[in-house]
Amino acid sequence: MRSFPAFLLALLLTHLSVTMVFGEIQDKRDSWTLGVSEFSREDLPEELSYLGSGFPNILLEQISQVTNHIYSTEERSAYQLYLIESTLDNLNTELTSLLSKRDRDFIESALSEEQKRTYEEKADVLRKSIGEAEGTIPSEITIDTEKPVILAPENQGGELLYWDDDFIKTSGIHLPAGLDCYITGKFRYLQGFVDVSVWVIQIQGIVYQYQDLLDPEILDETLEKLAGKITAIIFGKEGGRVAVQPEPRDARVQITRGGQEIAVGTGDITSDLLDPGVYEVSVNKNGYIAYQEKTEVIAGVTTTLSPVLTKLSGTPFLITSYPGNADVYLDSLWLGKTPLVLDCPEEGSQIVIRKEDFLTWKSMHQKENEIKIFLKEEFISHEEELKMKRDAYYASFGRFILSLPLTIVSYANAVEYANLAVMESDIGGTDERIQELQNTSLLWYTASQLGLWFNAFLFGNTVIDVLQFIQTVEN
Repeated sequence: MRSFPAFLLALLLTHLSVTMVFGEIQDKRDSWTLGVSEFSREDLPEELSYLGSGFPNILLEQISQVTNHIYSTEERSAYQLYLIESTLDNLNTELTSLLSKRDRDFIESALSEEQKRTYEEKADVLRKSIGEAEGTIPSEITIDTEKPVILAPENQGGELLYWDDDFIKTSGIHLPAGLDCYITGKFRYLQGFVDVSVWVIQIQGIVYQYQDLLDPEILDETLEKLAGKITAIIFGKEGGRVAVQPEPRDARVQITRGGQEIAVGTGDITSDLLDPGVYEVSVNKNGYIAYQEKTEVIAGVTTTLSPVLTKLSGTPFLITSYPGNADVYLDSLWLGKTPLVLDCPEEGSQIVIRKEDFLTWKSMHQKENEIKIFLKEEFISHEEELKMKRDAYYASFGRFILSLPLTIVSYANAVEYANLAVMESDIGGTDERIQELQNTSLLWYTASQLGLWFNAFLFGNTVIDVLQFIQTVEN
């Protein structure tokens, strides 16, 4: 009879043989971890000693804007290969551990044939799993190519990773365990210049390396641009930047694209990691003529705008709306957002106030010096209005099509009865019969003419509905 410990051991091994069977290699990481280390400092003077921790902290501040990382093609391929290699390492470690345990149990106590067989079955399962893993095609492994970015625990606590001098000198550039990205570097003072070296390392190797001798006078400006470049790499795509520096400094700045607000603030504002394309920049302040300009954002380039607002010189004219922040136009020229103070416009000028989800207000300016408007909500959305116009067009077109058979049938019957009257006359039919056929033909012909007019009416309605539909789409 099997002893209790032997039975327990066999049960445990049987359970392990079920749970450790190799399956499809999967990406189990639900985030993308990044670490920033303190930078090495060599021979830096006292006034530049801040660089070792100052620049990494600037990096952390900018990287905090990045929510997700998008894998490049090279990183995805390297990560898929890493998943295979790490799976093989785990399976080989399990196999080695299993065989060591089998040998140890054999030395300590004689194993029964069943226990030996259990060990061998388990070993065979692992060997088979290793073979399957070795045969896995990396590109067939499904991974999530966009993951949320999280910082290493030390960085989350406001600290920098420890700089290991041997990391560069002896070990070579490599990615520390537990990180998907590692940023490190060093500053060295050399004959009045600062030698700057920065490495951005990901699983596929060094993805970005910067090295240059910089004049201390332009050091801060250059490092700020470098931080933006590295942040764009972390984001996984090359973004652009818009910097707005208005005058006066307390003017309200708004950056939008396609009606969607991207950034808003007072005074100098900078918006990073923008997708390339055209953006609208508006600046306004009460008592000044508003500024609006479209600017193109280019990947990797900072676009700087320095608008200077012109102070109003005439009679002040106040425009207030409820709710506020509505766009104000004067003869199609955008002036700013409510509440707004501007030069009193000329009599007869058209003032238009627009706000999304509210009905547009229009009026010809008379002699007043102030306008207060309560905007009414637009109870029907643009999508609903478009659907209504489209449905009206479909319905009118359907009515026109359905009306055609009546005209066609009526005209065909009129022709048929007219032919019968002619045939009746040719064969010497009675006058009464001929007159009856002619009257019937005339009735059908009259019906066909009425139908033709009805068709024309419905066709006109269809054309009107089509034009209204097209106008709605264009609006």
